Amino acid sequence: RNSYTHDAILMEIRDIMRASPIVSDFILEPDIKSLFAKRHGFQKKREERYKVPDGLFQLKTKSKTRIVALELELSPKSKVRYSKMFRQLVLSPDFSLILFVAKDDQLLKVLEHALSQARAKDPIVRAWRQARGFYFALLQDILKDRTAALFQGEELAFSLDSLAAALAGKS
Repeated sequence: RNSYTHDAILMEIRDIMRASPIVSDFILEPDIKSLFAKRHGFQKKREERYKVPDGLFQLKTKSKTRIVALELELSPKSKVRYSKMFRQLVLSPDFSLILFVAKDDQLLKVLEHALSQARAKDPIVRAWRQARGFYFALLQDILKDRTAALFQGEELAFSLDSLAAALAGKS
């Protein structure tokens, strides 16, 4: 991946999401690395013991404030890498929801299929289904619809706007 492009898009997503009244404390990968190293110890190799997401933020919902990991996917990865990534994401004590933003529809389908395969083949990923929610959105939708963009997964669909309206008692 071109890390400059990835980081520039990620900062744009952060700025869009920060506009929502239910999103707070949004931090990006360099700050997350530092935070996780303090919590879990320094890891010499990338994703050696834990997964550092691209973004991390607090999301206020009706029931509670959740910690959300954000992953921006601009290019497909190997099946092995996806399997390892999903396992690390479900085992992390640092967040309960994972939002994936995919570059295009084809990559979104690859991610959804990889999650389905991980749940089918990895008993740990399957067992954590209730504790970790995975939701997917298209990058173009976020850039166009901003906080009204839909995230879909776990048989649900929501936008930051719909969650904010529910919190305010408007739906």
